[in-house]
Amino acid sequence: MASITISSASADQWATMTDVKKGVIVQIGGTFVGTVSIQRRPAASLGLSHPWVTVDTQSSATVRVADENGLADYRVGVALVGDYTSGTIYCNLQSLNVEG
Repeated sequence: MASITISSASADQWATMTDVKKGVIVQIGGTFVGTVSIQRRPAASLGLSHPWVTVDTQSSATVRVADENGLADYRVGVALVGDYTSGTIYCNLQSLNVEG
């Protein structure tokens, strides 16, 4: 499980989970004014690095489930200084990987 608490206007604050195989639960909570980004990228293979792509944004508390069919990295947080205004944001990622 990866989590982060955001309560300042600093940019580039992330909870990151790597090597997600089956899916991820994204939890965003707190009382805040701002925009939280959920980003995904294919897992690094053969030393190649892929850029993060925003797959969703949220401006209130929520829970999202992202299904994955392969191997990917996920992160949730505040990308830019202008994306945060005030309050406290709690971001959490939980893997749905199942060992068989």
